Amino acid sequence: MALPGGFATHLLVPHARYLVDVEGLDASTCAVLACGGVTASSAVGKFKPLHADDWVCS
Repeated sequence: MALPGGFATHLLVPHARYLVDVEGLDASTCAVLACGGVTASSAVGKFKPLHADDWVCS
């Protein structure tokens, strides 16, 4: 089964602002950063709609 995602050999990025220059970083460090980013994004996506004055604490 083929699914789109960060572990594919290629992916499309909708805008250059989402790109990070990883030159000089170790590949294993980059892999951990990608995993952490997906984890954080998934957690934020589970919040109910928030108002401008709402607080989010961990």
